[in-house]
Amino acid sequence: MEKSKHGKRNNREDGSTGRGHGKGRPSGSSMKMNPGGMKNENALQPPNASTSAMNVIRKKVDPETAKYFLEISNLFDNKEIDLEDRSTICANALEETKGKELELVTDGVISHTLQILVQGCELEQLCMFLRSCIQSFAVIAMDKFGSHVAEAALKALATHLEDDTSRVIVEEILNRICKVIAADATNVMCSCYGSHVLRTLLCLCKGVPFDSLQDFHMTKRSAVLAERLSGGSSRPGDQNLTSFQHGFPDMFKTFVRQMLQNAKNDISTLLTEKNSSLVLQTVLKLSAGDDDELNHIIAVLLGYDEDDTAQKKDYSEQKNKIVALLEDTAYSHLLEVIIDVAPEELRSNMLIGTLKGALFAISSHHCGNYVVQALISSAKTADQVYHSLHSEVSSEFC
Repeated sequence: MEKSKHGKRNNREDGSTGRGHGKGRPSGSSMKMNPGGMKNENALQPPNASTSAMNVIRKKVDPETAKYFLEISNLFDNKEIDLEDRSTICANALEETKGKELELVTDGVISHTLQILVQGCELEQLCMFLRSCIQSFAVIAMDKFGSHVAEAALKALATHLEDDTSRVIVEEILNRICKVIAADATNVMCSCYGSHVLRTLLCLCKGVPFDSLQDFHMTKRSAVLAERLSGGSSRPGDQNLTSFQHGFPDMFKTFVRQMLQNAKNDISTLLTEKNSSLVLQTVLKLSAGDDDELNHIIAVLLGYDEDDTAQKKDYSEQKNKIVALLEDTAYSHLLEVIIDVAPEELRSNMLIGTLKGALFAISSHHCGNYVVQALISSAKTADQVYHSLHSEVSSEFC
């Protein structure tokens, strides 16, 4: 196959352009829905979870297409591309993915090239590529290789948010992606690859700046403890939320509610699964300062799915369950974040109704002790609550 200067395939002798599979070549994607086939090893299937993206069959990319993208990759690796030609080459190469996006983004070699292409093309070509991938976006997000392409594409979208005209286009694409992900929320959250892509998507919807992405993806407990010991604030709610200048707050809220609604039957699994717990922690951190949304989210996570009832419930009925779950690392991380971001009234009810009387036992556990630290840190301005905590824990040492 001969390549042109701008990365576009020249017509072959049979008159075709090189797009598709060509005459006589069998078609097929690398990942086809297969209800009776093999399972996607990257996805955890909780009870009643959707199976729309669970069962897939992989097929190899046809040799001609693989050769084409190898040549494109070599152009970038050998630095043979002029800066002014870069976007044109990226656009032409993305054109060649039409009809076989899924098999290409999930290919271990070609996916690396596609990451470069989606980051180097113009918004129009990026959106055309994503529109072709949207119905398979959940599958791509849960794939070992596809997830990197998905994340690169989302980050590329974020670079266009400051322009008002571009924002309209980006918003339309994000809305469609969010609907696809929300429809298969449980599987995406529980996938080690899907979880990472989903956290990036949530940050993009909220408008988190690039340099702050990692703060919302994951926070090391050692860093949080150091902040508390230094007398500073580690609470996400204390961050400057006005820095989220280029997000889509209404889209973010709708997306979160749709995910929780669709995953409602699997909440008990999501609380204790490492990857889904990280997603829920990100949701909570990004919702900090929005008391109405936090009351709804926390109510669902603690087993109450009615709006505006979280702060009014008697949490004592949940005490044994919550205390037992605190021995789980993923759940204790999640409850720590819940305490950090919860509105004051809700936090006080949780403390008095749920954890009072069990604080010493919890503080002695290698996971639960972080939750007690979060309670103490958050209670510094509430004398009654603080003294209740102090007296219960300190009395055990007297």
